[in-house]
Amino acid sequence: MKKILLSILLISLTLTACGTKDGNSPEESETPFEEVQKVDIEISDYVDPDASPEASPEATPTPTFTQPPAKTDSTQAQNNDSKASDTTQNNASSNQMQTNNNSQNSSSGQQNTQSATTEQTSVNLSGKTICIDPGHGIFTENKKEKIAPNSSITKDAYKTGTKGTNHIEDDAVLAIGLKLKAKLEELGATVIMTRSDAYINMTNIERAQFANNNNADIAIKLHADGTQEGGSGMTMLVPGYKYITDNQLLSDSKRLGKAILKNAVSLTGAVNRGTYTNTEMTGFNWSTVPVVLFEMGFMTNPNDEAKLFDEDYQQLIAEGIVKGIQEYYK
Repeated sequence: MKKILLSILLISLTLTACGTKDGNSPEESETPFEEVQKVDIEISDYVDPDASPEASPEATPTPTFTQPPAKTDSTQAQNNDSKASDTTQNNASSNQMQTNNNSQNSSSGQQNTQSATTEQTSVNLSGKTICIDPGHGIFTENKKEKIAPNSSITKDAYKTGTKGTNHIEDDAVLAIGLKLKAKLEELGATVIMTRSDAYINMTNIERAQFANNNNADIAIKLHADGTQEGGSGMTMLVPGYKYITDNQLLSDSKRLGKAILKNAVSLTGAVNRGTYTNTEMTGFNWSTVPVVLFEMGFMTNPNDEAKLFDEDYQQLIAEGIVKGIQEYYK
């Protein structure tokens, strides 16, 4: 009986630990402005989803072979000539068949590639409303606001963006946001933006409510990092369980964030720094629609900064975000 009770206790403790690790427990850390919590990181990892252990071949009976009677030298020579002729013909036939098979496989591969490409680009976004929120912007007012509807913690309602050696974050994210808007509209989406010039007149709460009140299907916040000197690459932030208890919103946000990050990294070649949750971000906690914050590079890294202000690179980022959105809606 003692062994049974001990087993039950161990199982209970294990389940409790798993729930806390996954971020689904309401007893999450109450420390304000906590560091982002790691969800996953996919740097140089590859898993073949179609791979599976080979099935053991069924046992087959060993064929019986009867030794032919001995042949005379002349008969053997004739047979050898005949076999050589047959072998040459069979090899020629086999080579022709192999050539045909290769041609068919090549054609099939091309068709599959074309099919996959068509499937990727055929995701129409007509009927979808997407909110683009280029971070920061020039503001003239200073005030505080609650980080969540049911929280007493406050943060700045407006925030100055990160500065690089030659540029500021605000300009890069706006330029990419405008390119993203154009690409999404080409696919039929209705796009709303929290700002379309250098200035911002919305607080962080109002940015979230702008998406909510316009019945946006998703909201994408565009930023550039500056928290790690010399750091490089792209990071995705998604809301976590604390003030937000809508599991569907949390799940959709994570799925959207991972899809965007994967595609943007693939197109740009940037370092994939992973997807993380954040529970203390005002723009997340007031949102009622799936929302992500995309850190597209480091302003504190000269190479990243230069790329973020390169027109071609901006187009690649925008295209990566679009492909991620299309994957999300598949």
